[in-house]
Amino acid sequence: MFSILRLSIVIVITVVILGIPAQAASPDLLFQAGNKAYLDGKYEAALSKWQQIESMEYEGAELFYNMGNSHYKLSQVGLAILYWEKALKFSGEDEDLKVNLAIAETKLTDQIEKSVSLPVWGWIAEIRAMFSDLFLSVSAVILGMVIFGILALRRWVISGNILRKFLKGVLSAMIVLIILNITLILLQVRDERATRQGIIIQNTAEILSAPAVGTGTLLFTLHEGTKVNLLRGMEGWFEISFGSGKQGWVTAEKIGVI
Repeated sequence: MFSILRLSIVIVITVVILGIPAQAASPDLLFQAGNKAYLDGKYEAALSKWQQIESMEYEGAELFYNMGNSHYKLSQVGLAILYWEKALKFSGEDEDLKVNLAIAETKLTDQIEKSVSLPVWGWIAEIRAMFSDLFLSVSAVILGMVIFGILALRRWVISGNILRKFLKGVLSAMIVLIILNITLILLQVRDERATRQGIIIQNTAEILSAPAVGTGTLLFTLHEGTKVNLLRGMEGWFEISFGSGKQGWVTAEKIGVI
C-alpha cells in the first residue's frame, strides 16, 4: 500500500512538473507576454513570443497585425507589410490595417502604376474586401439553414395566408443574399488560385531571366516591401511578375508569401 501511495505521488509530481512548461508555452500566455513586451517597447522580445505562436501553426488577424507592428517598429518594412497583408486575409476590411499599409507604402522605392478599370469592378472589390473568408463561409451556412427553415415552415401555412406571403418575400430575399454570398466566395477562391502574391522582404532582390545564379541575365531589381505576383515556384526560386510586362526569377529567400 505504501509503495503504491509513493508511486502515485511521484506520478502526480511528474505530471505537474511536465505540465508547467507546456502551460507556460501555451498560445494565450505567449500572446499576452508578447503584448506586454510590446507595450514596454521591447519589440524584438514581443516578436519572439508571437513567432513561437506562429511556429505552432496558429494564424489570425490579431496575431499577424501585432507581428507587422513589431516589424515596422524594428524598421523591417518588408516584413511589416507582409504580416499586415496576411492579417487582411483574416479580417477583411480593416481601417487600422489600411492606414498602416498606406503609411508603409510611402516608404517604398518601387512604385507600380494603378491599373484603370470600370467603376463596377472597384465596387465589387470593395464589397469583397469588407468580409473575411470565415465570415462569408459562416454566413452562407446560416443563410442556407434559414432558407431550409422557411421552406419547411411554408408547408404548414395555409395558402393565401398573410404569413405565407411574408415568408415568400423573406425567402426571395434570402435566396438573393445567398447567391451574392456564394458569388463572393467563388470570386475569392478564383483570385487566390489564379494569383498568389508575395512581398520582397530583403533590401534588394535581383530579378533574373533564369532560375540559376551566374547564368541568368539580370532583368531588373526590386526593393524591400514591393508586392509581386507569384507565377510558379521551383526549389529555391519563384517566378514573379511586377507591373506591366515585367517578369523573371528571384531566390525564394527574398520573398515572403502572403
